[in-house]
Amino acid sequence: MLLVLNAQVIFGQNMDFTSIDEFFKISCLIKQGKDISEEQWQQFEQSKGYKDFAEQENKFLIQTIKASIQMAFGNNLENEKNRIMNLSQEEISENKALMIEKLVLINYLEINQNYSNLKLFREKYDFDSLHTKAIQRLSSFLKTSIDTTIQFKPIRFVFLSSDGKDAEDALYIDLNLIYNMTEQQRVNFIAHEFFHSYRRYFENHDFNYKNDLNFMLDMIQNEGIADQIDKSKGYDYYFSEVCKDPISEIMIQLYNQAETDLEKIHNVVMSYTVNQISEDEMIDKLLEVYKFNGHAIGFYMSSQIVKAGFEDEMVINFYNPYKFYTLYNLAAKNNGTFLFCNEFMEFLKNRTEKYYH
Repeated sequence: MLLVLNAQVIFGQNMDFTSIDEFFKISCLIKQGKDISEEQWQQFEQSKGYKDFAEQENKFLIQTIKASIQMAFGNNLENEKNRIMNLSQEEISENKALMIEKLVLINYLEINQNYSNLKLFREKYDFDSLHTKAIQRLSSFLKTSIDTTIQFKPIRFVFLSSDGKDAEDALYIDLNLIYNMTEQQRVNFIAHEFFHSYRRYFENHDFNYKNDLNFMLDMIQNEGIADQIDKSKGYDYYFSEVCKDPISEIMIQLYNQAETDLEKIHNVVMSYTVNQISEDEMIDKLLEVYKFNGHAIGFYMSSQIVKAGFEDEMVINFYNPYKFYTLYNLAAKNNGTFLFCNEFMEFLKNRTEKYYH
């Protein structure tokens, strides 16, 4: 059975649009040339989608959001707008703060262009149906019915950058991204995010959060398999046809160099296992390679597994990192790509066996 019982009832209560509505209130006033009061900004910051950002000790993100709204919908701050829009690919790839500034501003400028249509989309689109279809898509991908006792995280729609984020308390998803997608792309994207929410009921949190290396090894599998739900046509297609923003080129490049990066990870970990480098040195070196939660590396690995005909085994073991790396090695032998050495696989087996049986 692919349908979750009472899906409309369960899921309809788990989508929040308060931040979208507050965004429209603020931006509408700015478009009219009106000033925003402190009380109005406070109400905006207290909406569910933006509240966590506003309450963070580091105010960079909420300040970027507010400044970007003023730049995109008002006539002031032209110099600042031009500075951000003229940031180069090299500058944003080397500086995360600059990347965020540009991604948010570009998204808000596009929202301004589609303003009326986006408001209509928010009011008229059947989001409950999308939620149900995404659960069906996840069930189909996993080739099993979804346990009805599992609670998926609520979705908080926001306007931020053209992406989604699986946070501890909820899924944060950019409404402009969803608006720009086809219906099937929307279903696939939400199903990708639901995969992360679903997987947390099966993964071993003690293993994942014991240290940074474990977290990385697990996240590569987590994102690599999830990307097969919405990016199965490949990164070139996805980042040119579905999601087009300044990081598209970066993601495609990371995928193209994923096999080389995988070998770098292997070599760094092996240096650590024979005490050539300390754990801190290992993590520093891995962070030079492990970008965007390991999306590109994980997708490269899962694509090799699918290519070799081991997709069913990968999906069955979707929460077990050791099984994923083992399947990759089997696929790599078939496909003639980079192989983890026996010592690496033994290290990984010993590291995971008490957590996964």
